[in-house]
Order: sequence, then structure tokens, then C-alpha cells
Amino acid sequence: MKSLNWYMKTRGMPEDALQCMYEDQEIFYQAQVNINGVDQIDRTVRSSEIKAAIKPEHYPDVCEFLLDTMMKWNPNLKRNDYMVGEFDYLRYKKGDHFAWHEDKIPGTLRQYSTSTIIRASDDLTGGELEILDVDTELSEKISLDVGETVFFSSYTPHRILPVLSGTREVLVAWI
Repeated sequence: MKSLNWYMKTRGMPEDALQCMYEDQEIFYQAQVNINGVDQIDRTVRSSEIKAAIKPEHYPDVCEFLLDTMMKWNPNLKRNDYMVGEFDYLRYKKGDHFAWHEDKIPGTLRQYSTSTIIRASDDLTGGELEILDVDTELSEKISLDVGETVFFSSYTPHRILPVLSGTREVLVAWI
């Protein structure tokens, strides 16, 4: 488990649940972005597809893993104060990206963000998660292998760099 004060990268997500999400026959839709409180499609800001039917209540083992791991990252948190509130199952293809943003949206309870790689094509290049440490103003590209998860504050600026080739599918969850 790699851990710094501003993010943590780990393994252990239930593989059977990830496989089930991958095999779900839900149709992908163009993902929206929240701009000034309004969800809309703006491919200059966010270009990816979403399986909207993947929900936390369908995957309690994934939620347990995320909450248990968050407690290891910060043992001062009280587990009963947190829940996994949202999932986004996303697919990024060549040219897809997500510009710098924070995950904290007014009216949501998002405190922590996670991203887990579910699938990556053999020819995948690009598409890395880049996060910004606002204290040092240094950013770090985080490459994840299939099955790896990264945790960070929902207030942390981050982006997905453009996919240069191939595809990547990820589960984003908010606690």
C-alpha cells in the first residue's frame, strides 16, 4: 500500500464484483459534467462514457472494501460517519479526457474520491489520473494497474489526461 498525506494507492478490490460490473450489459451514455450546478455534456471539459446503472447498493462488498481501506488510510475517521454514496462506471477511449476539476459538488456529501481500474486494453497509452497537491502546487501522474484503487480528498484538483490509444474502464466512487 503506497500512502502519502494527499493520496493512497492500494489493491484488494473484490475482483468478482469488478468482473460483474464489466460484464453488465448496460448501455454506455455520454458522461455529463456539472457546470455551475447544471449537469450537461461539454466534451471540451469531459469526454468519456458512463454505465449509469452501476450503483453502490448492488455491490456491498465493494463498498465495504472502500470504507475499510479508507479507515486504514486515516484511522482517526469514524467508519459509521461515512458511506459510499455514488458510483460512476466510466469508459475512456482514444481522445477522451477530463479537465482539471474537484469532485466536491454543492448538495452532495462527497468527502473522498476513489478510482479503480477495471479494464485496460493492451494498447492503452495515456489516460493517467493526475492529482495536484495544493500545498506544494506539485502534481503527480498516477498510473494504476487493473484492480488498483487510488483514494484522495474530493477537494483535491485532479484530471484524466487524454487517452492516446486504447481504452480504459474505471470505477469512480465517492465516500
